[in-house]
Amino acid sequence: MGNFSEGHANGLPGGKSPEQLRKDRWVFWGIVSVVPVLGLFVVGGPWAIGKYDEGHRTRIECTVTDANGGVSSASARGAASWSQVLIESSDCGTLTLSSGITESNRDDIAAELAQGGLYTFEIGEATNSLRWLTDVTGTIPKVWSFEKVG
Repeated sequence: MGNFSEGHANGLPGGKSPEQLRKDRWVFWGIVSVVPVLGLFVVGGPWAIGKYDEGHRTRIECTVTDANGGVSSASARGAASWSQVLIESSDCGTLTLSSGITESNRDDIAAELAQGGLYTFEIGEATNSLRWLTDVTGTIPKVWSFEKVG
């Protein structure tokens, strides 16, 4: 059996210098303090953006290439579900329209949009400012209203 003090020649854990132990502590406490903050952004960020967007909207022009009506759910079991229209565009990516969409009108609205062309969509200001991030996060911007241009 080896000597108990092997690797601990200087009496410090793992034989590390006081400087290395100090660095290790800084790394540990840095991680411990950053993880909850990141968690807050992941959980609270989308909620805050949604709340801001409810009262602050802007319009964007997009060239629609396709649209499909469907149902979205908030859980794997479909406990909370709603009708929506997914809108594909060549210049704005994918958008989702659920405001005013019902099971009885979703297919008609999707068919109207699927004809394509230039449309104006009303989306939230915060969402518009962060559109560069939507592809990275997989978030689909919410549309409140739309209008055919020309």
